[in-house]
Amino acid sequence: MKQITVSEYLKLPDLKRLEYDVLLPSLKPKEWLTIEINRLTYNEVKSIYKILQKATEIKDIEKVFDYAFKMTSYDFYNLPITKYFQLKKYLSNYFVILHKKESDLLNSISADIGIWQQAGGDSLNEFSDVLPLSQLAKIYGGYPFDYGTRKYVEIVYLLRMNNVQSQVENEYQKLKNGRLS
Repeated sequence: MKQITVSEYLKLPDLKRLEYDVLLPSLKPKEWLTIEINRLTYNEVKSIYKILQKATEIKDIEKVFDYAFKMTSYDFYNLPITKYFQLKKYLSNYFVILHKKESDLLNSISADIGIWQQAGGDSLNEFSDVLPLSQLAKIYGGYPFDYGTRKYVEIVYLLRMNNVQSQVENEYQKLKNGRLS
């Protein structure tokens, strides 16, 4: 198997490409390039999540490389094929872990979760990408979609801070009301 570029790989006949498709996905993920999470916007990270869930074409993967590594089309198609497969696996693993960490960080176990679900809270799931931005817009003012262009880490930090603050305020009110009774 020759070391070729992504562009050359895509031009191979299906049978020849199959050799690469069978062998190279077993390579260990490797961080040949750095994902600078502090530079990615909230919208870019959410787009990467969506693309990785349903990526079927090379253009989808190219878009992820563009968002994550700020890689031009030229650089993407000239990547050595082994690096491409290693980076692709690395990206997938990285964003699966990031998504899990984000969910764990923002989800709080609340005693009122059953009431929330009975009130129809689950019907908001279809708006899950925009709801956090809407919450920030309510708190700080502004248009929710404008917050999507802010840095991902800033948005997650503010969401987590407001989540913890809300929990503390709820517990304070419970303790205060319990003391007055």
